[in-house]
Amino acid sequence: AACIFWAMERAALREAQAIVQARDTQHTERLVSSLLQGVCDAVAHLDGSLRIMGGATKLAGLLLRQGACTDPLSGCSFPDMLHSEDRAKFVAYMSSSMAEAQLSQADVPPHSLHVRLLD
Repeated sequence: AACIFWAMERAALREAQAIVQARDTQHTERLVSSLLQGVCDAVAHLDGSLRIMGGATKLAGLLLRQGACTDPLSGCSFPDMLHSEDRAKFVAYMSSSMAEAQLSQADVPPHSLHVRLLD
């Protein structure tokens, strides 16, 4: 009975740690997003396929693509919004950045990259 209680207690502890870690991650993401929105003209969140997730209304406004939709760029391929000469460079940069992030234990910021957006 003691072993069962100990196993259940360990499982509950692991679950509580996972919840706390998820909350910390969400809080950190909100802080970074707020910082970027204060410093940048526009912020767009990309998924693993480099498509814009959710609202990117400021970016849509800068590119004069704001219509009646509340999320005019949601689901759009970000590389398709780049100048043709910059697309392959951007995709390669993102692939290498994601691979480095998965391999690295340290929080090393990615290098900067300059690309041109189509208007």
